[in-house]
Amino acid sequence: MQHKKRVPGRLAYAAILVASAQAVFAQQADSVKQLDSVVVTASGFEQMIKDAPASISVITREELEKKPFNNVADAVADIEGVSVERGGKTGGMNISIRGMGSDYTLILVDGKRVNRNGSGARPNGFGDVDTSFIPPVSAIERIEVVRGPMSTLYGSDAMGGVINIITRKVAKEWGGSITADGTVQLNDTFGNGYGSSFYLSGPIKEDMLGVSIYGRYDRKMAAHEMYPASAAEAASGNYTGNVSGDGYTGSKMQNLGVRFALTPNQNHDLLLDLEQGRQRYDNSTGQLGTLNSEVAPNAAGGGYDPEQRYDRSRYALTHLGRYGNLSSDSSILYETTETIGRTNPMSRPRKPIDGTPRTLEYDNLVLDSKWNLSLLDDTHNLTFGGQWREQKFVNSLAEAPLDLKQWQWALYLENEWRVVDDFAITLGARYDRNEQFGGNWSPRAYAVWNASPNWTVKGGVSRGYKTPDLNVMTDGIIGLRGQGTIPEVGSASLVPEKSVSSEIGVYFDDLQGSKANITLFHTAFKDKLNTNNVPNCRANNVPGCLDLGDWRRNGAPVDNFVVWENVDEATIRGVELGGALPLTEALTFSGNYTFTDAKRDSGANMGAPLNSEARHRLNMRLDWRINTQASAWLRAEYRAKQYARINAEGKQDFYNPYWLFGVGGSYQLTKTISINASVENLLNKKFVDYGRYSTTGNPGWGNAYYKNLEGRRLWVSANMTF
Repeated sequence: MQHKKRVPGRLAYAAILVASAQAVFAQQADSVKQLDSVVVTASGFEQMIKDAPASISVITREELEKKPFNNVADAVADIEGVSVERGGKTGGMNISIRGMGSDYTLILVDGKRVNRNGSGARPNGFGDVDTSFIPPVSAIERIEVVRGPMSTLYGSDAMGGVINIITRKVAKEWGGSITADGTVQLNDTFGNGYGSSFYLSGPIKEDMLGVSIYGRYDRKMAAHEMYPASAAEAASGNYTGNVSGDGYTGSKMQNLGVRFALTPNQNHDLLLDLEQGRQRYDNSTGQLGTLNSEVAPNAAGGGYDPEQRYDRSRYALTHLGRYGNLSSDSSILYETTETIGRTNPMSRPRKPIDGTPRTLEYDNLVLDSKWNLSLLDDTHNLTFGGQWREQKFVNSLAEAPLDLKQWQWALYLENEWRVVDDFAITLGARYDRNEQFGGNWSPRAYAVWNASPNWTVKGGVSRGYKTPDLNVMTDGIIGLRGQGTIPEVGSASLVPEKSVSSEIGVYFDDLQGSKANITLFHTAFKDKLNTNNVPNCRANNVPGCLDLGDWRRNGAPVDNFVVWENVDEATIRGVELGGALPLTEALTFSGNYTFTDAKRDSGANMGAPLNSEARHRLNMRLDWRINTQASAWLRAEYRAKQYARINAEGKQDFYNPYWLFGVGGSYQLTKTISINASVENLLNKKFVDYGRYSTTGNPGWGNAYYKNLEGRRLWVSANMTF
């Protein structure tokens, strides 16, 4: 049954705003690829992008303010080498870099790691909420994106790359901003949304103590796009499939933070950061997970309340020191994340514990100290330091409770040696010591040659390292899948995943606005963690079966266990192209293309793609600077060759390719008020196309596109500074 939804009266008002806005964005090339921007993530100290020992991009706050921005993925989606895909549960975004999955992308805020799904606190595909736990745009100074492993400086989880969100310093004079934005769906089967944010900063005591306060609230309505969930439904026209269960359920999000900055003298700063975030998602009809009340009396499953909630609290104390040619950045970080709304699933036969609240909580304590020393007339820049990390995970699943702890420490040293003015070599190594896995070395070597004012050549090799997540490193049952019906099994014999990556890139800048770059990259990946279905010996006593006792979910022993194993090796290679070309003084064309070939070299699926990332990704943009007050842009993106499955003939199937277009603009109404607007999915491309597909056994049923994406929609934002 189709549900009709009233289009709000503010649609007309939004249209007026678009007409008055006339246009958008400062040039993409200026904000994302400036070779004269200063960055810190690649080496741990400030340097120009062209000198940084890594492939790195920068997105400024001004750029972020002029497009829809609900999470960090919205900011980095247009960067070469970066793949952003919508999650299938809450609709949050997953970010992967150079063919590595989202679990291999380390997200930092001011150089401090952000908890992610691998902690186990958000199991069963709900980790896409992580990318929304960030400060609002008004509190962000810039975002730096490093493509390629950075395990030497940042340790585990940085195998694919690093995204560092750098927030604004506390202001010396009082000021701030207020922003309100909204999205109106022009296809009324998807839900509208709106949000607001604020930022306030200034001194409490001049040149001594200051404070910054920020907050963000977002509300998203549920979608009502229906589709046939089976061939029978397609024939009858009576559809029960609803995209609200594919990441479009109703939601509310809020983030609030405060920073106190104490400067006792010119050589020392003390920063105290306090942040809290909360996300709520509607599960009243079981769109995210089966409600206990929906489980039949003679069946097992469920494990979900009508509302799913995800909380995060983050506290950090940082000391910044300056001692001539020596500087330091030392911090203590405590972060806790919790899932609320999960329960112990229903058993067959029923047990007293069924339906009771389930604790899912992850705590992370990190002590970090990073130092930089400049020697011999700045020809040597040493970055060195250490880190202590302690993790704790609690899962009160009645049939498999977990209360785990683990410590890990690391020491690292990296030296940038400027051999001559135009040529520098960076050599570094990190030693990690893990309570369970022992020691590991992660070295890297990188060279940067500024061949001329217009040409730069970069290249290097590095080793990536990632320990298994805390929740999977325990023998026996660690959780349930299949809506509470299939046991998930961990293993204490798992080993860390490792990679060796290399890249070489050439950059051109005529210093008049024309820019181009090409980078080739290659990664050899081994000991990849994956899951495998293993028969239960008590249900099917065959060679290779697993006996974990009398494990029953539906009155009889379960047929299979989902077991974590180190099974796969893989090779990832590709090319990144980017450039910008001024067509006139007012018009600039920019774009980038990424080709990624990621294949498994071992295991049951040898030769198959490593994941479902698009092999071809193209982004193009035309920016028009109308005058000092107004600008406009036209954007296009293309995605193709996203792996779906092996079909009945043993060949690879791929999801449908697609183009997406967008148009928008910005207008500075007054010195303090600006309007930004855009129309996304300009041609109203449809992504709901369900039908049969070929596979081994019975024919399958699913969408011809990788994800259900929203149709044409209008976004408007108004910002006032003071």
